[in-house]
Amino acid sequence: MKKSILFIGISFLCFLFSKNQLVYAQNHTVKIDSIAKTQSIREIIVRAKRPEKYSAGSRITGLDTTTLHWYRTGSLSDVLQMATPIYLKTYGPGMLSSISFRGTAASHTAVLWNGFNIIQPSNGQTDFATIPVFSSDIVDIQHGNSSTTYGSGAIGGTILLSSPLQFGKGVAAGIQQTVGSFGLYSTSAQSGFSNLKWSVQTKLFHQQAQNNFTFRNTTKFSKPTERQENASFQQYGFTQDVGTWLSSKNLLTLRAWYTHNYRHIPPAMGAVHRNATQLDKNLRLSAEWNTFHTLGNTTIRVAFFDEKLKYSEDQVQSVTAIQTLQSQAEHEYSFKDKVTIKAGAELQQFYAQVDGYGQPKTETRSSAFLLTKLHLHPRLNINLNLRQAFVDGFNPPFTPSAGYQFFLLNSQLHNLSLKGNVARSYRVPTLNERFWQQGGNPHIKPENGRSYEQGLLHKWQHKRGKVVSELTVYTMNVDNWIQWLPTSQGYWSPTNIMQVKPRGFELSTKWIIDASTVNASIGAMYAYTESTVSKSYQLSGQTVGKQLMYVPLHTGTLHSLVTFKGFSLGTNVAYTGFRYTNNSNSDWLNAYFLLNWYAAKSFYWHKTTVELSTRVNNLTNTLYQNMENRPMPGRNLELRLSLFFHSKPNNSNKLSD
Repeated sequence: MKKSILFIGISFLCFLFSKNQLVYAQNHTVKIDSIAKTQSIREIIVRAKRPEKYSAGSRITGLDTTTLHWYRTGSLSDVLQMATPIYLKTYGPGMLSSISFRGTAASHTAVLWNGFNIIQPSNGQTDFATIPVFSSDIVDIQHGNSSTTYGSGAIGGTILLSSPLQFGKGVAAGIQQTVGSFGLYSTSAQSGFSNLKWSVQTKLFHQQAQNNFTFRNTTKFSKPTERQENASFQQYGFTQDVGTWLSSKNLLTLRAWYTHNYRHIPPAMGAVHRNATQLDKNLRLSAEWNTFHTLGNTTIRVAFFDEKLKYSEDQVQSVTAIQTLQSQAEHEYSFKDKVTIKAGAELQQFYAQVDGYGQPKTETRSSAFLLTKLHLHPRLNINLNLRQAFVDGFNPPFTPSAGYQFFLLNSQLHNLSLKGNVARSYRVPTLNERFWQQGGNPHIKPENGRSYEQGLLHKWQHKRGKVVSELTVYTMNVDNWIQWLPTSQGYWSPTNIMQVKPRGFELSTKWIIDASTVNASIGAMYAYTESTVSKSYQLSGQTVGKQLMYVPLHTGTLHSLVTFKGFSLGTNVAYTGFRYTNNSNSDWLNAYFLLNWYAAKSFYWHKTTVELSTRVNNLTNTLYQNMENRPMPGRNLELRLSLFFHSKPNNSNKLSD
């Protein structure tokens, strides 16, 4: 009965929003967040919804286009490891890569693709090695708790992937070919067309590598040098984005994203070779309708995901097939730019056919939210947000949040602001944790937590450049933390075992120099992360007060870039501190530095750009392990040739109804 009422309510909300369509005849500007369209302009860029609007007080990092360009042929795991102080647990190049954000577990970071959560519902995680950088144009990172805004699992942070529509840009095309060490071969291509009514963009990508690098086997006597075997991978796929203005007030966007990943999984050093392989196939389809009118802006979204994972080991196979249907409806209204309110609802339905469940399982999740931005004083921005989730068989907590940003100084040269937020968070147990035969726990409780964050942001702006620096201090408390433990019957089962307290601080600065002939930038980021068990319900008291496994206390990055007359030269340095490899903190992995070096030369001819570039990874040939007994490659090289073409038409035509 409750489920039926909820479906009727969300359907009525979508219908109500769809009725508010007023069409104007005169020139006008319409906006959604930073989305803007004016009939008389020559170019239109429909930007992705940036997270800052309803996240006052939160720390938000956007990966710049140069960094994404450097790692264009890599995975999201590669760029996050080298460009941010976020720790990713990686089993090797192209292998499983999971995240530990602000001292939380892999299931505590949400990943959104153009507004839809793509976290795997079976295990609650995302394998960042399966997400090509090439597939997204914008990568934003919201640090810390954002469950009120993005829902279940957004406890440690949120990764936002988006590709904005562009109108009035004409024809554009490009192709990149990369070759590298250890059998790396990568090809990617994109093409697009847009006028003032249509925007179409297509991307294709293919990458493979043998990963037959040499390493020192530290588990054997005298640590002999060996060659990695059974570590090859192949990835290919495409993205397709189509947007069209149905009228001057209605925008329709259709998107498709397909990835195919096939990997041989090497054993850990000292382990038995089991000929393991893994196949991941992910198809994601979405449709979005935006309408702009005097009563505000309305957005309706629907998405369908078809995800399959096939794991094989010594003739034994395990198959996971999950289909997900998501729908979202939201309406935003501004009162004279002083108060902005966004109200909406979300619905998720999972249909899972997993060998470990015995029979197909279904689950329905939904939520309603209210986001509020207050700008009642020129120096003060306030957010007051509310969310309530509903899940089959569970009662997730009510999750409010409040944040602020107060401008202490706002002059022509300096901008200094104080910001902070407080929020509740939650994570609904995964399908595996509930339904896995021989271990699934139908009585497990949702995780829930509280977070507090305080920050100071300074911006110095000059005609020749700018400096942006930020300091953030945070503390969290996550209760009913779920962990799989062995039982007396010989199998593993998930249990709410403890309360964890992550805390720490993050510091960053970036200096950009914009001279007449030379452009340069240099930046640094550092994170100090303590994540300890504050209370134990199941484990021995020995773990209380101990740092969690694979959560480094210290991480940091340093980057630099200089461009001059078509030449580019850049470096990335990433530091990962020591990590404990057990709950008692008696064993650990050593800290390490990684240095990547990049150089490129661009040639321009009419509307064509040719770029020759090279990147050297691990330039110092550092011997290190990201995960215990998992070898990583030494120095390796990539060479890339890129060709870009752009032809902009005469946009004499005007958009009309």
